[in-house]
Amino acid sequence: MSVFSIAELEVAINHCLACEPSEHYSLGPDGSQLGNVYGSMIWNKEGSRSLGSLKEEERIAFIRWQVI
Repeated sequence: MSVFSIAELEVAINHCLACEPSEHYSLGPDGSQLGNVYGSMIWNKEGSRSLGSLKEEERIAFIRWQVI
């Protein structure tokens, strides 16, 4: 399965937030999913992660917002 880096995740988060800005200090569903993955990677000191390790909704959000 494909692997993505934390830098690629950061780009996806920024792309998501640029297109769907947070309202009233609350992230939308995709931004929240991506933020959870990002927080987990930071906490676990991971530089990369397999797409297969993500929950379905996290994987869908990442694929939707990743910049190719």
